[in-house]
Amino acid sequence: MAKEFQNITDFTLKSVSITPVGSSEAWEIKQMVNTFSYVESITSPFVAATLTVADSAGLLNQLPIQGGESVRVIVDTSSSDDPVVYDLLVWKIGNRYAKNQMQSYTLGLISEEALNNEYVRMMKPLKGTGDSIIIEMLKELGTKKLPLNSEPTELQFKFLPNNRRPFDIASTIAIKSIAKGGLVSGKKKSKNEKQKVSGSAGFFFYETKRGYNFFS
Repeated sequence: MAKEFQNITDFTLKSVSITPVGSSEAWEIKQMVNTFSYVESITSPFVAATLTVADSAGLLNQLPIQGGESVRVIVDTSSSDDPVVYDLLVWKIGNRYAKNQMQSYTLGLISEEALNNEYVRMMKPLKGTGDSIIIEMLKELGTKKLPLNSEPTELQFKFLPNNRRPFDIASTIAIKSIAKGGLVSGKKKSKNEKQKVSGSAGFFFYETKRGYNFFS
């Protein structure tokens, strides 16, 4: 497969399918797709993508597309003989333009967890290390992308979430977390004396194709 491409960044769309909310029937729309763009960032807890669609079949009204639909994009790449699969949800429809019998528009796509984060609220007390609390946040979001790719952290956190969203809590935890092994060496501490911690705080919590990541 890789021999068919000229550059390492080249790819071709193998399949683009969309499944309406509450349905198990997927519609193949690859022939309607003009461009596909996919973005990962170490400062974002979810991945995002866009599809620009030239629609002469009235897909928007026929399905209809209103948000929350499942989209599976399968691409062949220059770096692997195996196709890469992206499973995302529609979160917005933008740049709509209609002329004669043709409509064009852009589908904004994001991770399922990003949509769930908008209505899930944390209420019960949280306690544990940074990485363990991040895992708890992801479970509340119903993710299937575990285990978490991470390095262990020092410090025990204990606080009330006050009805906050999981990703908001994860952001707070990431800022305060310190990589395990940051304890100050020296004389042995007494049983009641707190151990001091060295090293700069700060982790990145982000999503990539391989799943969720939590690293300093």
